[in-house]
Amino acid sequence: TTLRAFYERWVEDHSGRTAVGLCGVPQRRWRGVIRFLESFSRGEDADMNERPAGVPVPQFIRYCIDDLKAFYYEARMAQRPNVSEPELHRWFWGETAVAQLIRAVSQRMSASDDPALTYFAYGLAR
Repeated sequence: TTLRAFYERWVEDHSGRTAVGLCGVPQRRWRGVIRFLESFSRGEDADMNERPAGVPVPQFIRYCIDDLKAFYYEARMAQRPNVSEPELHRWFWGETAVAQLIRAVSQRMSASDDPALTYFAYGLAR
């Protein structure tokens, strides 16, 4: 939530364009997305009511994580307009709790015997 104002500034400064939106969950309801991903990373049978009917859970997880990464990156670029790409990556992967969560989700998916989970895990935490 501390990045929300920066993200909203990014969207405003870019005529409403954003890379956020794959999962379909409104950005202001992402606490539920975080709880969903935390439950999944702990090995629980997790799902969300907001998951579109035709989207399997592994793909929905991928969409949620892609949205979270885009949100964080866009917010940070609005917060620090002169940040270099390497600095941006170092900040995200080295200083944010959501990066740790993404790693945990990726590890669970990669360790699964379910081919759909391992397929959608590829590249999550890179």
